[in-house]
Amino acid sequence: MSSIPFPTRAATSLVLIGALAVCAWFWWPASNDTVPMPKEEQAMATAPKAAEAVLAAPAALPVGNAALAASAPGEQARRPEASPIGSEGYGPHIDRARDGASPKAAWQAVAWLQACRQNASNMLAYQQARDNGAVPEVMTRLIVEAQTEARRCQTVTAPHQALLPELALQAMRGGIAGAGVAYAGERRFEQADEALQAELRNAIRRDANSGDHMTLINAGLSDAAWGLSYEERLSYLLAFGLLSAGGPQHLQALGKSGQIKMPAPNSAQAAAAQAAAQKIADAAKAKASVGP
Repeated sequence: MSSIPFPTRAATSLVLIGALAVCAWFWWPASNDTVPMPKEEQAMATAPKAAEAVLAAPAALPVGNAALAASAPGEQARRPEASPIGSEGYGPHIDRARDGASPKAAWQAVAWLQACRQNASNMLAYQQARDNGAVPEVMTRLIVEAQTEARRCQTVTAPHQALLPELALQAMRGGIAGAGVAYAGERRFEQADEALQAELRNAIRRDANSGDHMTLINAGLSDAAWGLSYEERLSYLLAFGLLSAGGPQHLQALGKSGQIKMPAPNSAQAAAAQAAAQKIADAAKAKASVGP
């Protein structure tokens, strides 16, 4: 049986989510292996449309501090340890990352830049969710954290934001997981030359196969321009579901919002994706169990 295209994006998403749900029914880990959905995520899952936008938006870049991962609330991008930030805000620290040669510092700067870019929309979503009664105590705490983040972002300028691709590339070449998709986002993959595209694709595959959550979800949601096969993208989505807190709920929200743009898998594709996803998840869990 071949993959069956559907006439509308909504139908495609619903069928794919159905396939993901069937896979989950038969082979999702036992309950003692799964991570319960945190309270913040439960709140976002039941919040109104403004908060759903935070849940469903594709996360092309990492997030920092109080911000939530755009595709998975509570799913923090893995990033280096941060130095305490005082009244000077993030700006001077980003300058030092630009002038230095540390991949970890570059990655932290990327996280700060993306956090500042997302912070205003996150705060609005939290406020509207709280106004609609979605776990008010949790939303109030998130609003306070977003307000603190806004103060740190006051020294981040437009020239700082323009450094984001350069810093992400530096982090990627230093072996930082997630930096490949951070660079590739916002159509930068398509704008790269052939050699850089090959470098990005190799880094994305490496990071996804190592179980990096941010890479899995972004590679899974990518389009054909990134050069990943259908089977790869499906397996990355399924692996994200296996490894991420509240993964099935996140995939369901992404499907409902139209972010998953694939035809439904046939039985062979589904079986191959399941096996590949399980392999990624098993390896990531084994690595986590022995520590760094």
